[in-house]
Amino acid sequence: MITDSAIEIVTAVLEERGWERDDELVQDVRAALEAVQGELVAAALAEERSRSARERAQRMAERRQQARWKYVAAEVRAG
Repeated sequence: MITDSAIEIVTAVLEERGWERDDELVQDVRAALEAVQGELVAAALAEERSRSARERAQRMAERRQQARWKYVAAEVRAG
């Protein structure tokens, strides 16, 4: 959630750089910050999905390996 405080900070920075503060500027700043927030949330969700997929693949690989050893004769496993 974009707070009014965040809007004020960004607007103040733009004012310092010569932008004229008006309702349109404040609305544009809010829209821009909300867009960035949306992108950050999407990136975090994508990273979480990727991490979950890697963990799932690793667990599956471990299970496959354990399943292979299950069918190997005990004397072969002993070396």
